[in-house]
Amino acid sequence: MTEKLQLSKSPFEHLMCRLHQFQKIVILSDSKAAIQAIVNLNDSPSIQIREIRTTIKQLGKLNKLIALQWIPSHCGLHGNEKADYLAKKGTQIMNTSVCKPSFESVKRLVKSRSKENYNKWIRAPDIIPNLPRKASVANFRLLTGHDYLSQHLHRIGIKDSPNCPLCPLNSPMNQSHLNSCPAMEASSTIEEKYWDARRKMV
Repeated sequence: MTEKLQLSKSPFEHLMCRLHQFQKIVILSDSKAAIQAIVNLNDSPSIQIREIRTTIKQLGKLNKLIALQWIPSHCGLHGNEKADYLAKKGTQIMNTSVCKPSFESVKRLVKSRSKENYNKWIRAPDIIPNLPRKASVANFRLLTGHDYLSQHLHRIGIKDSPNCPLCPLNSPMNQSHLNSCPAMEASSTIEEKYWDARRKMV
């Protein structure tokens, strides 16, 4: 949208240089977004929009009547194909000016992305399926890393070492260690291994 707004600033600059050549003028644009941004006074405008609005006010004080009109692309107006060609060519030129989006635009984007992410998350399959409470608690603690295993207890200052006190492997006691810990061989599922490790550590 910034490119189109940048382009739409140009006709207004030309008008200021040709004040004696017109009284009324219609500016045609195929960018509905650019026109709406210019006329919508409720939005917090970008710098370009503020400059365009200021120019329109100045022209109004000089008794010049400006009308903005949206035209769909490729509607058969003479020169439209040439304008489209130049617009495409213009997008290939490196834009050196940094156009900061308005606060309202950023707010809308953040809100839209948050809603999109929430909808994806709400439709996603459950990370923890419908399990009995004991299994759900074990899964939740192992997934978050806030469990009763040595690595977490060491991290929060309760244990002196993060290593497993139940076996000679001398490796940090976490979820992946439970699968290879010789002391947990009797248990078949990760949930059983977790509760078995807790019982043995008490």
